[in-house]
Amino acid sequence: MSTPSGNGDQTRRDIQQTRAELGETVAALTAKADVKTRARSKATTAVGGLRGRVTEAGSRRRPEPRSSPAR
Repeated sequence: MSTPSGNGDQTRRDIQQTRAELGETVAALTAKADVKTRARSKATTAVGGLRGRVTEAGSRRRPEPRSSPAR
């Protein structure tokens, strides 16, 4: 039972495409399951945001209170 050359080539391309998609899916699932790396990334993002807010708050200092006149 042989297949015409065109069908065989198309089947091979379909198999290659399916393998590539499966590889991408496995990579995505592996990244999602890597809890330690995800937590580290989230912490790094949070620290960066906090540093930005601290820097911004420092540049918006309140003016120093004026001393009241002595009585």
